Amino acid sequence: MEKIHAFGQALAKAIAAHGGPRMEYLADDQTLVCDHDDGIKEIVAVHNFFRMHEAGRPLEDIADFIVELAREQKTPIDLATARQLLHLHVVSEDYLEEQGLYRPLGPGLKAVLVLDYPDFVRFVVRGDLETIGESEGVLWAIAEINTDAKMPEPAKAQLPNDREVMVFNCSMGAAYAWRYAVTHGTAICGMPRRDLGFVTTEDTPESFAMVGIATLTQFREAEDHPLSPLAYRFVQGKLAGTGGARVVPKPDAS
Repeated sequence: MEKIHAFGQALAKAIAAHGGPRMEYLADDQTLVCDHDDGIKEIVAVHNFFRMHEAGRPLEDIADFIVELAREQKTPIDLATARQLLHLHVVSEDYLEEQGLYRPLGPGLKAVLVLDYPDFVRFVVRGDLETIGESEGVLWAIAEINTDAKMPEPAKAQLPNDREVMVFNCSMGAAYAWRYAVTHGTAICGMPRRDLGFVTTEDTPESFAMVGIATLTQFREAEDHPLSPLAYRFVQGKLAGTGGARVVPKPDAS
């Protein structure tokens, strides 16, 4: 963890040195953040670039790349671009973005509108509504359609007692798991990290407990962007209950 924090601080300095915006490194979120005068909050997920650096990409090259992305993010968004790039993202309830367009998802979580570019994600802010020329409700509807259309085929994992759970393990895994749950009648969903989500449509107390245990385990082990340790039950697209795994302490060996 100390290595990624040191990298984040060094990257912030390199971006400024290369003519980019002055960014603050937030250790808790592992993000670089810059507030622009026009209301756009620029957010860089450090762990993605830390992995690039660990794989051999020089810090200076990464800084140049981010400076170019910053220029692209300042370009006004029109309706055609929004229709192509709008996507839903899941973040924790206390996530730092103030200007973004959010909806509550369940205890501890909220859904947010983003523009999903090939190399980065940009939050949609209220100032974008004027340049796009559509209402917030229309943008949410477009984002739902796009997210559902881009949803990958989930992997399947075997849980105890021969139960099966679907797994979305990708950059927006939590968002896909949530959308799968709300579009499949009754479903139980766990979103321990932004890049990981569990879903089952088997609506039993046992399945709820199994998803809860898997979610809590991954939440505790998460190094990048933990979301929630809870399991969420959805019925016809509406939140119908939440719960956490009950962890029994190991007996004292003495």
